Amino acid sequence: MQKKSSPIALTILTIILVIGVIVGAAFQEQIGFYIRLKGWDPEAPTRTVVGLLDAMKKGDQAGTMKFVGSSELKPLEKDGKFVGLQLQSIAGTIHFVGSSLAPADGAKPSATEYSYIGEGSATVKVADSAGKQVPYRLKMRDGEWKVVEILGGDAAP
Repeated sequence: MQKKSSPIALTILTIILVIGVIVGAAFQEQIGFYIRLKGWDPEAPTRTVVGLLDAMKKGDQAGTMKFVGSSELKPLEKDGKFVGLQLQSIAGTIHFVGSSLAPADGAKPSATEYSYIGEGSATVKVADSAGKQVPYRLKMRDGEWKVVEILGGDAAP
């Protein structure tokens, strides 16, 4: 003889499922951003910027480019040696030289902000060698944080 389920248990289970669906629908966008931007690892954008600056400071072009997620940021060479990145814009060429962007004692990010608009992004602020805060904008590319913009640099000579 099979045991019959209690109508009270079925009602409680149905209520729990309905509440779960309502909560999931109400927070669908936030849950999507959390998953897409890997919210369980909030330090990932910071590690990306620190890795980029360390590689630039060492003159490691391949190491630097693995942290770059924009085809507009191109390698910058001086006297045949990799020294940083450059960006061609309407205003002219902007140079991002590793020795200027990366402090001698290593990069120490001061703030990370997330944007949940569009595809989402993160902005990490790091003091350059002169102590000025430089924002780096990052986006997810192929499941990893990549630098797509550096909001600093110097005009090309």
